[in-house]
Amino acid sequence: MLRGRPGQSTTQTLTIVNHTANEVRFNLATEDVVADLASLLKSYFRTLAGSLGDPPFEMTLYTAPNVGVKILPGEWSTIADDYHWHLEVTLDPYRRARIGGIYVSEMPPEEAAKTLRDAWPRGA
Repeated sequence: MLRGRPGQSTTQTLTIVNHTANEVRFNLATEDVVADLASLLKSYFRTLAGSLGDPPFEMTLYTAPNVGVKILPGEWSTIADDYHWHLEVTLDPYRRARIGGIYVSEMPPEEAAKTLRDAWPRGA
Protein backbone atom coordinates (compact mmCIF):
# COMPACT_ATOMS: atom_id res chain seq x y z
CA MET A 1 0.00 0.00 0.00
CA LEU A 2 1.22 3.48 -0.84
CA ARG A 3 0.47 6.75 0.84
CA GLY A 4 1.07 10.25 -0.35
CA ARG A 5 1.44 13.03 2.14
CA PRO A 6 2.62 16.59 2.25
CA GLY A 7 6.13 16.50 3.64
CA GLN A 8 8.23 18.47 5.98
CA SER A 9 7.95 21.34 3.60
CA THR A 10 10.94 22.90 1.98
CA THR A 11 8.37 24.32 -0.43
CA GLN A 12 4.64 24.85 -0.16
CA THR A 13 3.93 21.75 -2.21
CA LEU A 14 6.47 19.06 -1.31
CA THR A 15 4.70 15.69 -1.42
CA ILE A 16 6.32 12.46 -0.26
CA VAL A 17 5.07 9.05 -1.43
CA ASN A 18 6.03 6.16 0.86
CA HIS A 19 5.40 2.45 0.65
CA THR A 20 3.77 1.40 3.91
CA ALA A 21 5.75 -1.87 4.03
CA ASN A 22 9.01 0.13 4.19
CA GLU A 23 10.75 -1.76 1.41
CA VAL A 24 14.42 -0.90 1.14
CA ARG A 25 14.97 -0.65 -2.61
CA PHE A 26 12.57 0.43 -5.34
CA ASN A 27 13.81 -2.26 -7.74
CA LEU A 28 12.39 -4.88 -5.34
CA ALA A 29 8.86 -3.44 -5.55
CA THR A 30 6.20 -5.91 -6.68
CA GLU A 31 4.05 -5.41 -9.77
CA ASP A 32 1.13 -4.52 -7.48
CA VAL A 33 3.15 -1.79 -5.77
CA VAL A 34 4.26 -0.36 -9.13
CA ALA A 35 0.65 -0.40 -10.38
CA ASP A 36 -0.51 1.35 -7.17
CA LEU A 37 2.24 3.93 -7.57
CA ALA A 38 1.27 4.58 -11.19
CA SER A 39 -2.38 5.03 -10.19
CA LEU A 40 -1.50 7.37 -7.32
CA LEU A 41 0.81 9.50 -9.47
CA LYS A 42 -1.76 9.65 -12.28
CA SER A 43 -4.39 11.00 -9.87
CA TYR A 44 -1.89 13.35 -8.24
CA PHE A 45 -0.67 14.90 -11.49
CA ARG A 46 -4.22 15.10 -12.88
CA THR A 47 -5.17 17.02 -9.73
CA LEU A 48 -2.22 19.37 -10.12
CA ALA A 49 -2.95 19.95 -13.79
CA GLY A 50 -6.59 20.78 -13.09
CA SER A 51 -6.29 22.89 -9.96
CA LEU A 52 -2.86 24.50 -10.24
CA GLY A 53 -2.52 24.98 -13.99
CA ASP A 54 -0.10 22.11 -14.70
CA PRO A 55 2.95 23.56 -12.92
CA PRO A 56 6.53 22.40 -13.55
CA PHE A 57 7.71 19.81 -11.04
CA GLU A 58 10.72 17.84 -9.90
CA MET A 59 10.27 14.19 -8.92
CA THR A 60 13.08 12.38 -7.11
CA LEU A 61 13.23 8.67 -6.27
CA TYR A 62 15.22 7.85 -3.14
CA THR A 63 16.26 4.21 -2.86
CA ALA A 64 18.82 2.30 -0.79
CA PRO A 65 22.43 2.34 -1.95
CA ASN A 66 23.96 -0.60 -3.77
CA VAL A 67 25.14 -2.71 -0.83
CA GLY A 68 27.42 -4.70 -3.15
CA VAL A 69 29.62 -1.62 -3.57
CA LYS A 70 30.74 -1.12 -0.01
CA ILE A 71 34.18 -0.06 1.09
CA LEU A 72 34.33 -1.18 4.71
CA PRO A 73 33.32 -4.59 6.10
CA GLY A 74 29.93 -4.33 7.79
CA GLU A 75 29.14 -1.06 6.03
CA TRP A 76 25.39 -0.74 5.49
CA SER A 77 24.77 -3.91 7.50
CA THR A 78 21.61 -2.36 8.98
CA ILE A 79 20.35 -0.72 5.78
CA ALA A 80 17.20 -2.89 5.75
CA ASP A 81 16.26 -1.52 9.17
CA ASP A 82 17.32 2.05 8.51
CA TYR A 83 16.01 2.87 5.05
CA HIS A 84 12.98 2.65 2.77
CA TRP A 85 12.42 3.91 -0.75
CA HIS A 86 10.23 6.94 -1.32
CA LEU A 87 9.41 9.56 -3.93
CA GLU A 88 9.43 13.31 -3.42
CA VAL A 89 7.54 15.63 -5.74
CA THR A 90 8.29 19.34 -5.54
CA LEU A 91 6.30 21.80 -7.61
CA ASP A 92 7.88 24.73 -9.40
CA PRO A 93 11.45 23.81 -8.38
CA TYR A 94 12.86 26.89 -10.09
CA ARG A 95 11.04 29.35 -7.87
CA ARG A 96 11.85 27.89 -4.45
CA ALA A 97 12.64 30.66 -2.01
CA ARG A 98 15.97 30.36 -0.23
CA ILE A 99 17.83 32.40 2.30
CA GLY A 100 21.47 31.40 2.55
CA GLY A 101 20.76 27.85 1.38
CA ILE A 102 17.78 27.39 3.70
CA TYR A 103 14.46 26.77 1.96
CA VAL A 104 11.64 29.08 2.97
CA SER A 105 8.01 28.16 2.41
CA GLU A 106 5.65 31.09 2.10
CA MET A 107 2.57 28.93 2.75
CA PRO A 108 1.98 27.06 6.02
CA PRO A 109 2.06 23.27 5.44
CA GLU A 110 -1.50 22.91 6.76
CA GLU A 111 -2.76 25.34 4.13
CA ALA A 112 -0.81 23.60 1.35
CA ALA A 113 -2.20 20.21 2.42
CA LYS A 114 -5.75 21.60 2.51
CA THR A 115 -5.36 23.07 -1.00
CA LEU A 116 -4.23 19.70 -2.35
CA ARG A 117 -6.92 17.76 -0.45
CA ASP A 118 -9.66 20.10 -1.70
CA ALA A 119 -8.47 19.70 -5.30
CA TRP A 120 -8.12 15.89 -5.16
CA PRO A 121 -11.03 14.14 -6.89
CA ARG A 122 -13.19 12.15 -4.48
CA GLY A 123 -12.76 8.39 -4.76
CA ALA A 124 -9.35 8.68 -6.46
